[in-house]
Amino acid sequence: MKKLYLNTGGLETIFENLQESLQGTLTSDNDQYNLVVKSKNAKGTVSGISFTKQLAYVDFDIEFNDDVVLSMESSVNSPIVFAYCTEGNIEHSFGINGDKKNLKSSQSGILRNTSNINSVLFFKAFQRVKFSIISTNVSNVENVENSDLIAGLKTMF
Repeated sequence: MKKLYLNTGGLETIFENLQESLQGTLTSDNDQYNLVVKSKNAKGTVSGISFTKQLAYVDFDIEFNDDVVLSMESSVNSPIVFAYCTEGNIEHSFGINGDKKNLKSSQSGILRNTSNINSVLFFKAFQRVKFSIISTNVSNVENVENSDLIAGLKTMF
């Protein structure tokens, strides 16, 4: 089993961490990122865009050559993450030993971590997974674009 770790940070930092871990080719332009992976670790693409400081979209279409645990450092911003799986399945837990929730093909989920426990994704070897996430930062929403929407999401979730 291979373990990958992503530091908290902006989308640029996340893509740089993924590039280093997966040994892919990263291109970026105007807050849009595209990582193409064809290595001994995996094959596929990860793309993303940062719309504002509060909102980002990331799309995964990837197949790993080993079981993979992807641990993402907990963010002080406690974002709300909307996920949708189009192919395969993915498991998620808060913490490596937390309760695992399975997101199957054509299912969606909403995640919110308000603690300092890492968010963990589990991938099975040789199973293609396609899923998308939209992440919205719900802290410090004063004087930002769509602040009413973001404040409403914070209240709801």
